[in-house]
This record gives sequence, C-alpha cells and structure tokens, in this order.
Amino acid sequence: DTLATMARGAIASSILLGYPLTFDACRAGVLELAGVRAPSQRLLDGMAVGFLLTCAGFATVLHDLGAVVGFFGALLGSAVVYVLPGLM
Repeated sequence: DTLATMARGAIASSILLGYPLTFDACRAGVLELAGVRAPSQRLLDGMAVGFLLTCAGFATVLHDLGAVVGFFGALLGSAVVYVLPGLM
C-alpha cells in the first residue's frame, strides 16, 4: 500500500530528525544544571555517547515499556492537571 509506505517513511524521518533535537535540549539542560558555562567539544561528545549508551542500556533491559509509560503518563498527567494551572 502506497499510503502505508509513505506513513512509515514519515515516521522514520520524524524519529531520525527528532532525537538529535531532544538530545541537544537534554544536554543543554544537564549542563545548565551543572553550572557549566563553556563546555569543551570533548565534554559534549562524551555526554552524547553517555546518553546513547544509557538509552541502549534501558532498551536492552526493559522489554515491556507499558509500565514505564503508564507511570510517567500518570505522573506527568497529574502535574498537567494539578500543578501547571496553579503556576499560570
């Protein structure tokens, strides 16, 4: 089916192009929390490798992500419903 193939291609491109943006934002947040003002390229590369190894480690250990997704969905859903309106 042509539309299904196009949809698979769109999902693949979304994943391939979305992860670098997420990793960059995560790395910037970690560096900001650590108080690092001008990180070296070696530190940035090391953090990227560390993030990827962490994700690969979780992927090899966790075979059913239903419990993890359910936990974080409940946790963040509660924050959206009860905490964020109070902050606005």
